[in-house]
Amino acid sequence: MTPARDPYAFQYGFAGCFLGGIVGTVLAVLGLAAGLSSQGRPSRIGMSITVIVVDVALAILAFMAYRWWAPRSRHPSFLQAFAVAFAIIGLGGLTLCSGALWGAFSGVALASPVVTAPTQSIPIGTVRFDKYGPANDPAPALILIPALSMSAWEWQSTIGAFATDRVIYAATIAGFDGTTPASPPYLQQADAAVMKLVAQEQLKRPVLVGHGFGGHLALRLMEEHPDAFAGAVIVDQTPFFPPLQAGQTVEQRAQSIASFTDGIVSAPDWLYQDQLQSTIATMVTDTAQAQNVAAHSLRSDRATVAGAMSEMSLEDLRPNLGTVTAPLLVIAPVSSQAPYMNDRLRALTPDQLTATVRNYYASEYAGARNVTVQTIANSKDFVMLDQPDALNAAIKNFLSTLPAHP
Repeated sequence: MTPARDPYAFQYGFAGCFLGGIVGTVLAVLGLAAGLSSQGRPSRIGMSITVIVVDVALAILAFMAYRWWAPRSRHPSFLQAFAVAFAIIGLGGLTLCSGALWGAFSGVALASPVVTAPTQSIPIGTVRFDKYGPANDPAPALILIPALSMSAWEWQSTIGAFATDRVIYAATIAGFDGTTPASPPYLQQADAAVMKLVAQEQLKRPVLVGHGFGGHLALRLMEEHPDAFAGAVIVDQTPFFPPLQAGQTVEQRAQSIASFTDGIVSAPDWLYQDQLQSTIATMVTDTAQAQNVAAHSLRSDRATVAGAMSEMSLEDLRPNLGTVTAPLLVIAPVSSQAPYMNDRLRALTPDQLTATVRNYYASEYAGARNVTVQTIANSKDFVMLDQPDALNAAIKNFLSTLPAHP
């Protein structure tokens, strides 16, 4: 016998769909957050598969319960709403998985998981050096220097790749990423801190690895102390940055830099935050990683960032490139989505774009005696976040060309 029509069908249906929608939305948000916060692909794939299995199981159980109970119930509409609610929950979970799986298989290689704590933190002047790796390793140590407003955090993947068999010193400059700021001159004091580290730790011709501002500092050290280092890896940095624009004089360039750095200090917090996040979004391929970079950068002292940027931008290292006797490896990221792209570059094939980027960096280092420019595809400025495996492989290959025991 078919039960009579349920007078509360509409109320049950509305309540079931409403509650199911809330639960499904919460599940989607929580799961998506978990997926984006997982730094490695395996963990994100595992999370996605787990949620999919749970969602499918819930949907099957809801359907079986409905088929068994509906003919026996005086309120079949309630059971129907129950089934609809769980279906919505399942859709919410599957939606979140589509985002997590996209991140896992999109070709964007995220940085390795957070490495273990340093064995020692060494404060020298305006720089803190976090030490990793085995004690008394005979191979040349690595000194990692971060980009403007960054810290040792950005080198996690490189630390994880090399700390098992090589001593590493990851630098954080005062005023960057939440550290206590210091007074200028920033480059000169950081330069002195690195050289004091070399003497204090009795390092025999270590290798410098610098990104952006850190790359400028590394090249500066190579020019000033050519016999102190076995080589340097310069990530996405040229000896004179930013370059002169077409028709721009040196004086006009200096005025433009002064105006820009003054704006860093004087801008209201909300405007500075908005502009910084927008800028960094163009410098990192993965959205979640871009947000991480922005969060670390926003912790930096603005006066320090402006002052360090000004010092770097006004210092031209090109005239003294010939004094560098040790080999240089220049990492040149290539991306069709990079902020430097214009109509002329967009018209190029991928191979042509790669060659154009390589030739540009090579021309900027034309005065160097021993320089290799290596491009890394599908990467913006933060190569260590966009393509960590490719960067670490390039560093490893470069190290293999250096004397094992300097």
